[in-house]
Amino acid sequence: MTDEIKNLLETAIEDTGADLATGSREIVAMMTQRAAELSGIVGLPGYDQAAVAARDEIALVAGIELVEQADKATERVLSIVQGGLMLIAGAL
Repeated sequence: MTDEIKNLLETAIEDTGADLATGSREIVAMMTQRAAELSGIVGLPGYDQAAVAARDEIALVAGIELVEQADKATERVLSIVQGGLMLIAGAL
């Protein structure tokens, strides 16, 4: 599963044209670590907010600019990060 997420991220990051502080492999490693932490609260109140907070933390470390009205390419990267976090957390 993480290989598919890494491939999606690579394509999405290329689409943004961004020069990120970390590569897709490092982002997926951070996602896997945070997803393991989130796995204990899947389905509980506050889980969605915790997943968004984890996504934002990963984005900031990776050098993805967080703004209210992100462009479509950046929104796609953030969606992949958040979706990946939730998929991995649910699978653990």
